[in-house]
Amino acid sequence: MKNILYVLMCLLFINGYACTSFGVVTKSGTIIGKNRDYYYDKQVFDLVYPNKQFTEWFGNSFKHNNKFYAVLSNNDVKMGVNQYGLTAIEEDPLYPGLNRRYIQPMNGYSEGMVLYGILQNFATVDEIIPYIKNIFSSAAPNFYQIADKKKILVVEVGFAESDLNTTRPYVYDIINSEDGIFVHTNTYTSTKFLPLNKLKGNSDIEKGSNYRLNNMTQLLKHTKYNEVSLFDLFMNTKSSLSKVGDKNWCQNTSIFRSYIHETNHIKVGDFENDKLFGTVSNLLITNFKDNTRVNLRVLDSLDTLENGDQKIVYEELNVALNTLFTKKSMKFTRKFFVRKAPQNNICI
Repeated sequence: MKNILYVLMCLLFINGYACTSFGVVTKSGTIIGKNRDYYYDKQVFDLVYPNKQFTEWFGNSFKHNNKFYAVLSNNDVKMGVNQYGLTAIEEDPLYPGLNRRYIQPMNGYSEGMVLYGILQNFATVDEIIPYIKNIFSSAAPNFYQIADKKKILVVEVGFAESDLNTTRPYVYDIINSEDGIFVHTNTYTSTKFLPLNKLKGNSDIEKGSNYRLNNMTQLLKHTKYNEVSLFDLFMNTKSSLSKVGDKNWCQNTSIFRSYIHETNHIKVGDFENDKLFGTVSNLLITNFKDNTRVNLRVLDSLDTLENGDQKIVYEELNVALNTLFTKKSMKFTRKFFVRKAPQNNICI
C-alpha cells in the first residue's frame, strides 16, 4: 500500500462506461452497493491503512485515522467501508473526449483519493457535510455516494470551466427518509448537469447507461429491502436487444455485463486486453443499527460453452463488519452460475 498515492496521482482514467450503484434507507439502517464494471484486471479486497497525507484532510478536526477495507484495482481505491460502517463508492461519467479537464484534474483529487480521504477521516455523513465544498469542488468529475447507518450522501461533480480554472461545480443530496433510494449508472441525473450527457456524442453508450439506470430503478421497486435479494440484483442478466445486428448487445447493457466478443476464456487478473470489459466485482453493505454486514463478489473467470452459454465463476464473501476487522483472514466461497446465450433477441 505504500505506493498507493503515487499510483492515484499518476493514473489516467480509461472509462469502461460502466458501473451500476444503488442505495436504500430503511427503518433498520441503510443498504448501499455497487456493481463494478471494468477491464478484467485483478480485483483485490484488502485492509488499507491511514496515510499521513490525509491526516488533516481539508482541516477536518476528527483525525480518526481509520483503517478501512476496500476493493483495489492497480492499488486504486474503487469502493470501501471503514470500521464505523461508513461506505464510499463512485461511478464514472461518460467523459466527453480527450480534454484533460474531463478526465483527471490538473490539481485536486482523483476519485480514488476522494474515497481514501473520506474513509480514513470520517465516521458519519454528518461529519462530512461541513467539508462538502472543500472536498468536491476539487474532486475529479464523477458520481460519489457515501452512506452511514442513517443517511446517504449523493454527489455529482461536473467538469471545470477550463484547464486554468479547475474548480469543479457539484450538486449533492442527502437521503434520510425511510424508503428513500438512489440509483446511478454513468449518466448525470441532476437537472443542472443533464446537458453533459450529450457531450460524448455516442448514443449507444448513453442508451446502455440509461437502460441499466431504468432497469435497476424498476427492480428496486419490486424487491424486498434485504441483503440477499438486493445483492442478487447485481447478477441480473435480463435485457432486450436494442441494437440491430448485435446479438450480444444485451450482454453489454444488462446489470451484470459479460460481453467478451469471440474470446472463449477469461481468467481475471491474467487476462490483458484494454478493449474487453465487464462486471468484475460487486459490493453491498447493509449498515444496520445492530449489525453491519459486508457482501462481496469478485469475478474469477468466464468461459463460453459450446452451446453459447457462459459459465461465470466468482468468489463470494459474506461477513459481519466487526468480524472482518478482528479476524486475520477472510473466508471466500467459490461459486458459479450459467448465463444463457441470447435467444430470440432476449437475454435472460
